[in-house]
Amino acid sequence: MTVSGVGYRGDVVSVISFIKKDDGQIVLNKIEVIDYSQETPGLGDKIAEESVKERFSLIPESGLNSGVQVDKDAGVTVSANSIDAYKEQGVIKTSDVMTGATITPRAVADSINAAVEFLKEEGVM
Repeated sequence: MTVSGVGYRGDVVSVISFIKKDDGQIVLNKIEVIDYSQETPGLGDKIAEESVKERFSLIPESGLNSGVQVDKDAGVTVSANSIDAYKEQGVIKTSDVMTGATITPRAVADSINAAVEFLKEEGVM
């Protein structure tokens, strides 16, 4: 599914894929950021780096239903060994891999939330 969210100076466009596990749970499998051309060089443009995209992958249905948000917006400090646990709550740690940039990862989180709402409306979730 192609999604977009409002970034620093324009839309941040991503392609996201979901999988349905054997137990029927939906998981955000992977994200590929395909357009971030208006984001700040050295800050927001880090959204396309593998280390950042991995943070937005394998978000379980519980996290998707909670609403995806970056750690700074959630007001939590996520330690390196609890990244996956926080994904279950929809919290994605980006503050360590995108220091100083919040608007761009927030745009990705918002676009994921919009995709989840669409899937719910369509009866997929």
